[in-house]
Formats: sequence, structure tokens, C-alpha cells
Amino acid sequence: MDYYGLYPKFKVNRPLNESESEFQFDRKQSVQSVCANVMVSDCSVVKINSTYLEVVDKYYEQKGIVSTVTAFGIFLLLGMLSAMIFTSITRAHFDWSDIWYLLALCIPTVPVIVLCIIILKTEWFAWTHYPIRFNRKEQLVHVHRLNGTVFTVPWDKVFFTTGLSHPKGPTKAWYISGHVLADDGITVTETFCLPASHLIREELFRHWEFIRRYMEEGPEAVVDAVDICMPVDGRREGYSFGLLRLLMNFSGSTIFLFPLTFPVCLVLSVSRYIAMLTSKIPTWPQEVEALCRIDPDDPVNLSAATNSRHLWRDLFTNPPRHVY
Repeated sequence: MDYYGLYPKFKVNRPLNESESEFQFDRKQSVQSVCANVMVSDCSVVKINSTYLEVVDKYYEQKGIVSTVTAFGIFLLLGMLSAMIFTSITRAHFDWSDIWYLLALCIPTVPVIVLCIIILKTEWFAWTHYPIRFNRKEQLVHVHRLNGTVFTVPWDKVFFTTGLSHPKGPTKAWYISGHVLADDGITVTETFCLPASHLIREELFRHWEFIRRYMEEGPEAVVDAVDICMPVDGRREGYSFGLLRLLMNFSGSTIFLFPLTFPVCLVLSVSRYIAMLTSKIPTWPQEVEALCRIDPDDPVNLSAATNSRHLWRDLFTNPPRHVY
């Protein structure tokens, strides 16, 4: 799981650090790595055609996990607090010492509940996802910010890197950042992330190759790497697909683990579905859509409408390729 950027948010108006500069990607050159020989879309594609490639954000695949944990924490703390307050005020000999006891109980508990609510709202009552659109025709990148606004930047002006803007701990994953720099070429003014993260940095090269080759070589170079398209274009993800998407995170596991992974995903899918129901659907401004018109005779035009009709069967017989 990697929520960095969602909370805490990425720092901007700061200089690039050594790690980011060291691990910058070259858009014109293939990554010389064994990992790069196998491209992966990482179950992130919304649409792909000759005009643009649209992908989800890096928080989409794990949506439902943090809200499950925080919702459980909120209900547990509220339940415990309510029970203790009720027990105290219904005592036969309620006095001022009980009031001090309740205050002492509330002082540490209430801030924790408020913090849990703040974190919960990063998934519930937010946005269903934060799409990124790579416009090959115009050589532009269109990005949805976390607040729902959109910005556009030329493809060749984005500083792509796997360097991190924070200390790398044992539980913090590597991810592919796209930085927009000021005129000085050093100051970061905007940051977005590609939809892949991994504890091993080199594993991300396969996803980077997918994006890079699309923009530099065209859709024909990458279309075979698209296993499935996410059904979130102008609509909310349904419950069944949400459960399936969570299970895809374990698609590289042996089938013998399914009795363990399925109940976990079943629990998480409820919170994921609530997140989808309560969140707004992102839309692109008219000026972006005008730049992204698809040729009706486009030979490459994949979306959720072209998905297999047997996605559940495919999960076991032909699991999607992931950056694990």
C-alpha cells in the first residue's frame, strides 16, 4: 500500500533533491533492464486509442483499505466512549469526579476520532479516482489534482523520476513521479504519480516502458500489454468490479490462498463501494476533450466496453500482469 501524496500531500515549491535527480527517466530511451523487457499496464488503463491513453491514479487499486481501517476505528472509539459516558451518567452517585473522569477520557480520544475522520474522507466523500490522460496526438499530459481541478503540461516538460521526495523507509514504496518544474528547471511546482508502486524500484521500469512507448512509439507498441480496462469513465465502479479489482491485487498468488484472500477482499469491498457511492465522478474540461477527439475509424480503441465478458473466469485462467 502506498498512500503518500494522498496523505501527507506532496510538497511543492521546493527544489528537486538528489534522489529525484539521480533516478530521472529518459523519455527517448528504453530502460535497459530485464524488467523492462516485459511491459505491464498494471490494471490501470481506462481507455487507450491512437489519440490518448487514460489511466487511473496510484491510490485506485487499494481504495477501500484505509477507509475500512479508519471506519472501524471511528465506530470502535465512538462505541467505547459512548458506553463509558452512559455508564458514568447513569450511576446512582454521579458527582464532579465523574465529570473529570469523562473529560480525561475525551481529551485523547476525540482528537484520534477527528484524525480518523480526516483520513476517512480521503476515500469517502472525495473523488472516485484521479485520472491522468496522456495525449499522444498533442504530446500533452492532462492531470486531475486531488481537489478536482485539472492542469495540462507538455509531455517533454515533465520530469519523470523514481526518486522520492521523502526518506525511504522499509515500508514505503517506490513510485513514478511526474514533476512540473519552474523556469529554473529545479523548483517543483506540481507533482502527480503514475499508477504503480513497488518496494523494489527496478520493478517500476516495466510500467514506465508502457507509458513511454505509448507516447513515443504509439498504441500499437503497447496495446498487447492491456489486459483489462477500468470501468470508471464517466461513471462509478460497481460493487462486483470493485471486489474483482481488489482480488486482482492477489492475482499472482497461488489459488490455494484464495480462501484467505477472498474474505479479506469481501470486507474491504464494502468500504470501497461506499467510497464510490459517496464520491464525485471526475470530468475533463471541454478544452481538454476538444484536444482528445478519437477518430471513429481508429484501429486501436479499447475501453471497458471491450473487456472480456468473463472477467471472473479470466482472473484465475489468465490473471492480469502486475507490478507486484
